[in-house]
Amino acid sequence: MTTQGSLERDVWPALYKVRWGKHDLTPASFSHPAKVAKGLAFRIVEHAFECGWLSLGDTVLDPFGGIAGFALPLMVKGVNFVGVELEPKHAATGQANIALWKARYAGMPTLGDAGLLQGDSRTLRPWGRLEPSRGVEECVGSPPYA
Repeated sequence: MTTQGSLERDVWPALYKVRWGKHDLTPASFSHPAKVAKGLAFRIVEHAFECGWLSLGDTVLDPFGGIAGFALPLMVKGVNFVGVELEPKHAATGQANIALWKARYAGMPTLGDAGLLQGDSRTLRPWGRLEPSRGVEECVGSPPYA
């Protein structure tokens, strides 16, 4: 923890060195130009638990879902993931990653659920499909860069 003026901030070194491996994602995932770094995604989720922002069974929304990079760290912590991706190609890739992880980790007793919809996250409410019965506890994302 470092202090800058009256603002305290955590320093998380080397998170971009922890990369997605070829067995972590579907092959098409590696063509995404701005996927969230694996180390960063896992650390953000861990930090949310440390701060008490997330608990087992909560639901997190990612309005810039991409290849669903936040889904895996959330699912293995027992948190549900709802993502939205504008680009059909990347949405299909993210859906394939979620299917891969659901199959791979099916034996985990507290595995969270996940889903990724293709669409525009600026219009979440009109869809209706994105509103889990008990709501969304947190929002996380790696914003678009273009």
